[in-house]
Amino acid sequence: MTETFEHLVVGKGMIGAAALRYLSCGSQRVAAIGPDEPVDSEAHDGVFSSHYDQGRICTQLSRDRLWGELTRQSMSRFGALEAASATHFYRPAGMLYIAPAADVRAIAALAHATAVEHVWPARPDMAALCPSVAVPAGHEALLEMAPAGIIDPRALIRSQLSIAMRQGASVIRETVVAAEKTPAHWTLTTDQGRQFTAKNILICAGAYSNCFGFFRRQIAIRVKSETTILVKVSGADAQRLSGMPAIAYQIDAPRISDVYLTPPLVYPDGNIYIKLGANTDEDVILQTLDQMQHWMKHGCQHPRQDMVQALCALIPGLDVSAVQVKRCLVTYSDHGKPYIDALGNGLFVATAGNGSSAACSDTLGSLAADLMLERPWPAAFKPADFGVRLMPDSPG
Repeated sequence: MTETFEHLVVGKGMIGAAALRYLSCGSQRVAAIGPDEPVDSEAHDGVFSSHYDQGRICTQLSRDRLWGELTRQSMSRFGALEAASATHFYRPAGMLYIAPAADVRAIAALAHATAVEHVWPARPDMAALCPSVAVPAGHEALLEMAPAGIIDPRALIRSQLSIAMRQGASVIRETVVAAEKTPAHWTLTTDQGRQFTAKNILICAGAYSNCFGFFRRQIAIRVKSETTILVKVSGADAQRLSGMPAIAYQIDAPRISDVYLTPPLVYPDGNIYIKLGANTDEDVILQTLDQMQHWMKHGCQHPRQDMVQALCALIPGLDVSAVQVKRCLVTYSDHGKPYIDALGNGLFVATAGNGSSAACSDTLGSLAADLMLERPWPAAFKPADFGVRLMPDSPG
């Protein structure tokens, strides 16, 4: 029997879960369809997500005014979300930027322009502010104060979904593998062979947005491989680093760039890890479903020693007992902003986080829901900034 909804969200990651919560405030017939995290990644044959993690950086100074406002509005709602769902997902640990002087000055200018509380130059006060962190020679430091910090993406999604379900939304833990538009509605078919229909569908499928025929003409996204490492730390180091902020470090190195790391975090296996990621000279653009699946299951088997060395240089005396590799997919839009748009015939899209959507996912989901429900956007945002671009060489 086919179940019918008014609005269906394809994908229940951070953006999709937020959109579902906001849609459930305005409609009684809404659902999200998306798989749960696989128990065994190596044996998994379905799609993956990059939110299978405990730590994502939340900062208002990562890119520009627009990204900062997206994040500011999300952060302003975190407390209410945690209270409403009885789920703790946010740690306001602060954010330390380490970069050459000219780049730090640009970050400081953005902080001044957007009234973000910060300390700069931080180097004279580093012993008091961040005693565990060593600023490399030739670099300066700026400390963005709380509410900058760390999000637990798994817990954030649980929070959004629990509130949405309490408001009457349905969550279908399957994968959409086909979409068909009829004159009356959309029909979505899942990997379990079930079908669901809806007047409107919202595609929040991230890296997989172009993989299942949702769009007559593919949207212009680039999917990049991303490698992060989890560095297991001792209880003593975890205690020593308990007040450490998240860090973004513009490293001067031949094989890695744009290093970012979290404070020590407890992961589901009970161990404590510092997560570190970076762009590397081995990153590749993944163009097909098979390439994405192969990367998530088999890519980058060994820890990147240059990442470990960068971490140990930033945090002298760190006792590294073990290192794990985690693989991710980062989805970039053609214009550097998220895609949130209506494509006609009841088809909507909210995707392409450009590596920064975790912090602002609540706002992105809110904007997508407003678009579907034909409500005006907040004055701070213009729909033109989020418009979808199409692939020029796609069949039309």
